[in-house]
Amino acid sequence: MAQLNNKNAEKWTIEESQTFIDSVYDYVLLHKDCCSLVEALTELEQYENLLNYLEKKFENVVFTSIKKSKDIIKQRIIKKGLNSEYNPTMSIFILKNNHDMKDKQDFNHSGEININPKEWIK
Repeated sequence: MAQLNNKNAEKWTIEESQTFIDSVYDYVLLHKDCCSLVEALTELEQYENLLNYLEKKFENVVFTSIKKSKDIIKQRIIKKGLNSEYNPTMSIFILKNNHDMKDKQDFNHSGEININPKEWIK
């Protein structure tokens, strides 16, 4: 019968995790056309679920390599979306959904609703 909480059976140590995450970062740096972590993970024959697992398992550890990778990818999408190398609409969609970017919204917090019915008729 397997022993519960057997740390010796755990495959991913923090050192192995850091090495793996560094390899993702190296891939992103080396491949200038890489525009997603999923691409890097797939090319390294791994899965996004593994990355999510490691981030959750070592939640007290800051993996700067993965943060840098995400920033590099975000910058590539912004730059290529602006110069229309990538479809700008898809770039916006990806940035909003995968990189926590959003449209700026200004709200009037006074509680007043400023509606002018005459503008509806135009």
